[in-house]
Amino acid sequence: MRSHPAHGAPGQQCAFRFAERRGHDFEYFLTGPNGQALVALRRVVASGGALYLWGGPGTGKTHLLTAAADEAQRAGRTAIRIGIGEVGSPEDVSGDELVCVDDLQCGAGRLDREKALFLLYEKIREVGGSLLMAANVSARTLPIAREDLGSRLVWGLSYRLLELADDDKVHALQLRARSRSLDLPGETARYLLNRFPRDMHTLFALLDRIDSGSLAAQRRLTLPFVREYLSIAAGGG
Repeated sequence: MRSHPAHGAPGQQCAFRFAERRGHDFEYFLTGPNGQALVALRRVVASGGALYLWGGPGTGKTHLLTAAADEAQRAGRTAIRIGIGEVGSPEDVSGDELVCVDDLQCGAGRLDREKALFLLYEKIREVGGSLLMAANVSARTLPIAREDLGSRLVWGLSYRLLELADDDKVHALQLRARSRSLDLPGETARYLLNRFPRDMHTLFALLDRIDSGSLAAQRRLTLPFVREYLSIAAGGG
């Protein structure tokens, strides 16, 4: 599928780029309460159709879209991962193609983006391809201007991704560290969880910073090191 660059709407910070990041395989996605959503996603990837995922920050939407596209590519399929502003002409979409579109909320109310997504949706349904979509709100809440697109999203297959419980967040942090060949002790993970905002997006970003610090200092992610590193980073010594 041909696409065009994303440009955020005024007042919105919705520019989207899929970076090649470590740890975004299914192996490193802690399912928690989202088992049914994961099963549905993998079924759509394997058999075709469309799936709408939604949830708050850090619930794993981009992780799952990235993992699905990467797995499809490793299997020899055509797969693309784009933001809503990058949806282009669907003329060359095939039945073997997987298209992942993130941040749908950034295109809601933008008729050009809604039209592009509608045409893509219809084309994939026609050829039997797979379409994964993600947004931060439900399809019913998404302020879509086009009735034809809105009705398809509302009546289509949709799952809400739920936030992990605290114990699962500890395990998710340890999985993230393991994807970087690091050992994150449970007490260190719990310390981060208790001292900082608890959404996984923030915690993962914090872990990435600490990883860089441990690499520079040639130190392991022990609780004393993490306390020291964060104190220095905060200007405390």
